[in-house]
Amino acid sequence: MLVDFKDSSSAVVIDHTRAARGRFRCEQLVGRSEALGRVLQQASLVSLLDVDVLITGPSGTGKTALARAIVENSARMRGGFVVLNCAAIPESLIESELFGAERGSHSTATQRSKGKVAAAEGGTLFLDEVGELSQGAQAKLLQLLQDRTYHPLGATAAVPANIRVISATNADLKERVAARTFRADLYYRLHVLPIAMPGLNERREDVGELAAHACTETCKRLRLPAMTLSRRALLLCRDTEWPGHVRELAHAIEAAVIRAHGDGLTIIEPHHIDPGISQSNQGILPLRELEHQCRRRHVLEALERTDWNIVETCRQLEIGRSHLYNLMKLYGLRRPE
Repeated sequence: MLVDFKDSSSAVVIDHTRAARGRFRCEQLVGRSEALGRVLQQASLVSLLDVDVLITGPSGTGKTALARAIVENSARMRGGFVVLNCAAIPESLIESELFGAERGSHSTATQRSKGKVAAAEGGTLFLDEVGELSQGAQAKLLQLLQDRTYHPLGATAAVPANIRVISATNADLKERVAARTFRADLYYRLHVLPIAMPGLNERREDVGELAAHACTETCKRLRLPAMTLSRRALLLCRDTEWPGHVRELAHAIEAAVIRAHGDGLTIIEPHHIDPGISQSNQGILPLRELEHQCRRRHVLEALERTDWNIVETCRQLEIGRSHLYNLMKLYGLRRPE
């Protein structure tokens, strides 16, 4: 069943994710678009099955968040979630990092080391950027996926592995197979249950909600007063191309929150998101927003003048204590620690 509602810009939005969210917990995957709905539908199905999954899509689209959601909805949710970024490990160390190494198996192996596969025993191993694995590591990964055994470097006996493998890549593995930089047999083994994470260009209607979520999370993390995005700021977000997708949008909103806080405001305007936009080009500020900002700044200045003495601030503003407390709550004003 689809549910219509109005977002912060008064536009009617259809929730295409409601059915999947009813059986798949995924609070960090924000949005209600049809493209995201398809992803959550697929994820809700594979999460209940102890099978390996390949997540594809551009960098910054939320592949790691989707992998975590799949694990949190699976029977292995208490078994741990071990992450290995295959692109961040030097090629000479990737096999020992993944499968472990016996003492003396290479020049830096002064003692026996446990790899990520062993660390994920009973749980899930997430291989981010799996397309960057070396040919040697690809062969060992294929063995792991096929018979759930692996050989640590220098070991003579195979070690059994009770793990689930979720892989992710922003590369076109089919093209890499054609270029002979990625094993065809491993590609077909990984590609059994692929889930394609869409970019923001495929889920443009989610941008406003993603921006608002990023704003809320940033304020919580930085312990700043609650902030909101003005309608013009939301429209700017929706009209902007985000080649870095969700990650780039979130970073832009984080910077905007910091700029707005520096201006003593709780409403984010377009120039906070894009400093290249002059305030004079933003049009006339709606009267309600102007009143909100002026009242907040006036109350804050009174509190700072009295060193946050509530009684004296009430006397200067000629209001009661309960009224002041309500204003402080409304404007997110807290005495600095």
